[in-house]
Amino acid sequence: MQRLVCVFQGNTHGTELRNYRETVAAMSQNRKDGGQRKRFEDALRGVEVAIRKLFIEAFTKNIAAINERALIEALKAGDILKAAEIVRMTSAQMFVLQEAVRSGFILGGGMISTDLPRAIRGRWGFNGRHLRAEQWIQRNGVDLIGGITEDTDRVVRKAITEGLQEGRSHQRIARDITGRRVGNKRVDGFLGLSSDQTDHVLRARQMLSDPNQIRNYFTRDRATGKLKPRYRLSDRRYDRLVQRAISEGRALKPAELDKVMEAHRAKALGYRGKVIAKDQAHSALAAGREEGYLQVLENPEVETVTVRWQHNRSLEPREDHAAMNGTIIQLGEAFDFPDGTQMTRPHDPVGGAKHSVGCRCTGIYRVRLRRD
Repeated sequence: MQRLVCVFQGNTHGTELRNYRETVAAMSQNRKDGGQRKRFEDALRGVEVAIRKLFIEAFTKNIAAINERALIEALKAGDILKAAEIVRMTSAQMFVLQEAVRSGFILGGGMISTDLPRAIRGRWGFNGRHLRAEQWIQRNGVDLIGGITEDTDRVVRKAITEGLQEGRSHQRIARDITGRRVGNKRVDGFLGLSSDQTDHVLRARQMLSDPNQIRNYFTRDRATGKLKPRYRLSDRRYDRLVQRAISEGRALKPAELDKVMEAHRAKALGYRGKVIAKDQAHSALAAGREEGYLQVLENPEVETVTVRWQHNRSLEPREDHAAMNGTIIQLGEAFDFPDGTQMTRPHDPVGGAKHSVGCRCTGIYRVRLRRD
């Protein structure tokens, strides 16, 4: 900045003056863009923590309240639908989780005021009761509950099918689903896990309880050549326990198996809560910001609102997202991806999991006022 000032003071011709002003404006805009991104990331961390905590609490409370006797009777009758209904969380139980996501949306909409031009900043306020806002909140709530319910039903069916095939009693299958009671809590159950995670736990248990399969629990890391558990969410603290059983030519003892599987399930549940929280927090904040700027665009003093795709570094960057970096569109238009997907912003739900899960990209908005 000092070098630019010196150039400006030494030459006041029109071209140099314009270049100086444009350069200073660009630097100022870069600082604003960086501020947008930082505020978004700061808010994201807080909303993530709240959603993750409520997700775990919702499942913990639901599991503790399940009528195990009724569940066992449903299993004895072969009524899988009834069993799924008994363990399924109600809308009331998921209300606090929905409210946390709704709060993230409202926060996202309100936080844009800092980045508005001063001429309209003091007179603008986010309307959370706008029809578009209420439609997003309702639609997202339905999708969230529906996704969790469908996955829970798949988990129950999988646990029952696998349990019957292994010859487990109805009591043991019920305990697989809900977990065993420790004090006022239940631990070690499948509820809360995704269907894929449940499948991994079931496969790991099958390996560890069979002396002829226990060696399959480990696989060799291609990069290091060292042995590691086949499933990423297995608890590495028990590797030596499993290796000792392998060296002795036996399966894990029942008490050992319970410890290993409880640790695996706990880690898997924590990971799922983290993934859901990250996805829901990012979606809510991004959608709230978009809605906020759509409301800004309704102001007759505003000429345009643009959106720039900001690609943020990640461990496994998407090539198409990196290529989109710096692309600018008018608010309401869409970013066109090579696969035919059109998204109005990062974490637009129309992009699906392919474009959303793990994405750390941010939309940078710029408001231009009318000059007349």
